[in-house]
This record gives sequence, structure tokens and C-alpha cells, in this order.
Amino acid sequence: MPDQKKTIIPKHVGISAFSSKPVIRDLHRLLSFIPLRPYLNIGLFPIAKSNDLATALGKALWEGHLSIIVTTKKDLTNYQETIDTARLSNVSITQNPKAGPKNHIGSLDGFIIDVDTTKKFPSRLEFQSFMSDLGAKGWLTIIISDPNPQERNGNKDRDSLLSSLSKTAEAVGFNLKQKRDLESSFAILTFDIPSTHA
Repeated sequence: MPDQKKTIIPKHVGISAFSSKPVIRDLHRLLSFIPLRPYLNIGLFPIAKSNDLATALGKALWEGHLSIIVTTKKDLTNYQETIDTARLSNVSITQNPKAGPKNHIGSLDGFIIDVDTTKKFPSRLEFQSFMSDLGAKGWLTIIISDPNPQERNGNKDRDSLLSSLSKTAEAVGFNLKQKRDLESSFAILTFDIPSTHA
């Protein structure tokens, strides 16, 4: 009888209800499209399950700080366990039921939204909140990680989703600097803010 290999799935890996394969992101590739520097003060708003990204960002910002903003006590506990396990002292987690960093953290160099297409997207007011907490040369990155087209939000294809998110961000004053749709891996949008913002 041939040997049967067992696949061990880490706790932070999400498993889709539509597929038997775990969703594993290429974090090295993903981070290469984000304007990170090790000394930056970055915010993360995880709409998707982003434990893997939170850990990777915490390690990348070894001279900086990562502020994770969650909306539920369950998420607060979940991310705290992840950060404690990784022994990252440069990461803080804040629960803000209304979402967004306002009144919880100071000026940020950048902000990352990790989108789950099955959940509600950030509203225009939330984008305004993100902008208000960015410094003069701040940036906003939106990550959309979906392994299969069948798992996307209703009948929306990724182009229309990216267009909708771009329009909402631009409506409050963000300028689109980068748009990458890497098919099955992920899509990423990066914006900066106008020079008049401060």
C-alpha cells in the first residue's frame, strides 16, 4: 500500500466553501507591490481574514509599527493570539466598531485594506476617515485576494469591482497610482493623496 502524505494546514489559512484546496497567498509577491519601508507607521484594516498578512507586515516593519484596526471582539482576540504567537512587539490591535482608524491612532505613512469580496466594502465615509489619518505623503493600498472567479461577490467580475473601489477612493480625493490584476493570485490598487492634504 503506497504511503499517504498528510497535508497540514496552518490555522491562518482560510479554506473556501467552494473548493477543497486551502487559499494560500504568495505573501512575498504581494508585499512586493506595496510601498513598504521597514521604518514606516502602517495601518491595516482587515475585512478579509488577514492573519497571514498581519504577521508578514509586522516582520517587514522591523523599525516601524503596524496598527491593526478590527471591528469585533472576536477579531481582536484572534489577531492578538496571532501576534503573540509570532512575538511581534511592534504591532498593536484596536477594536473600533465603526471601522477606520480615526481617534485611535496617530498619523500614518500608509494604510492597507485587505478586502473580502463576500463582505461589505468600505464606504465613502470610511475612505475619508482613512485619508484623515494619513500624513502628507501617505498612501492607501487595497488588496483583493480571491482564488477563483466563482467566489467573487455575486456576478461582479474583478474589473467592475476594482473600478468601483477606485471610484469610491477617488471621490474623496485619493489619486490612483497603481492597478494590478494578477488573475487568480490577487489584485491590488495603490493610491496616494494630493499634495494639498495635510
